[in-house]
Amino acid sequence: MEKIVPDLADLPVALVRIGFGEFVANFDPLRPRQINWLMHREKVPNHLKVLLDLFLLCREVGIPDLPDNLDWIPAVLVRYHLADVTEGRTLRLRHNMALLPILGRWLFCNPPGTGSKYYVGDDSLALMTRVMPSMGGTVLDLCAGSGLQSLHCAGWARQVTSVECDAEVAALARVNVLLNSLGDRVTAFQGDLFEPVLGQRFDMVIANPPLLPYPDALPDHPIGQGGSNGMHVTCRILNGLQAAMADRGHAQIVSACLTDRFNQGLYDLVSPIARNHGLDIKVSVLSMQDMTENGHSIQAVIRAVAEEISAELETVRQAYVDLLRQRNATHLSFLLLLVTHGNGAIDMTDMSVPGSADLWHVDPL
Repeated sequence: MEKIVPDLADLPVALVRIGFGEFVANFDPLRPRQINWLMHREKVPNHLKVLLDLFLLCREVGIPDLPDNLDWIPAVLVRYHLADVTEGRTLRLRHNMALLPILGRWLFCNPPGTGSKYYVGDDSLALMTRVMPSMGGTVLDLCAGSGLQSLHCAGWARQVTSVECDAEVAALARVNVLLNSLGDRVTAFQGDLFEPVLGQRFDMVIANPPLLPYPDALPDHPIGQGGSNGMHVTCRILNGLQAAMADRGHAQIVSACLTDRFNQGLYDLVSPIARNHGLDIKVSVLSMQDMTENGHSIQAVIRAVAEEISAELETVRQAYVDLLRQRNATHLSFLLLLVTHGNGAIDMTDMSVPGSADLWHVDPL
């Protein structure tokens, strides 16, 4: 009998059978945090520890330490450019990636706080839980990253088209499609927004674009950069939706905007787009963070940006202080947009709760 050589699509089944999937499922699937996995690592058997180290904790592991029935894993990971092998003895996933089971799909990505190249964050998960694809319809996933939204929508849609501008990230999205055996339902392209699908129309368009407000005075850095108000890429998407949505189609977009306390700046930004393109836009403002000069929120943004671009804190701080003054902005609003064909109507609902620590959902009372 010919021996069956395992491949990438066999990895999820193997990890479920050995208990890896069960371990991850014990934690909140919408808040994957390495600190939680690390705190409970010592409670699992030794054969599972090595898998947690490799696939969750971004650690180098000894190949001989892998369970005997999983000795094929290094060859598969190397074949798909997911891991590096050192002297044939140690193995480590590339780019601080982890392998996350998320609501039935498996995803190679950077978990929150470990990297931005193959980003998956709380905004990604907030959009995933919100999208409402039509059964048997078609979906366009823009700014698709490593493919989380596309994989999720494939459970309902007849066909999902994924578009990501970064060639290396788009390549990982294709790997994740194979990992989940969805090659017949998901097609991943590398390109700029609507460019790879010009002339096509979709029942649903979803997008998790770069949304971090980023001062023009700082060095150009593409990761997460949403322009000076956070909405630069979002507005480009809105401007292209009329041609991309089917007659009864809709779009769902997660975004953020530097604005004033009453979101007038946000309204003034999206209202002309809605009128010019015949769109109705429902805006749900889920949280508003105070961005005054000494507030906690702006300090967190300053630290994150300074680390990402390797710049001095004071340089980044001054750039953001100047940006807020230029835009007369006092708050950063986190929002989700529901867009349909219409007459240019804007329906804005401010659901934010002052002092809320949750950016993407309304805190329970």
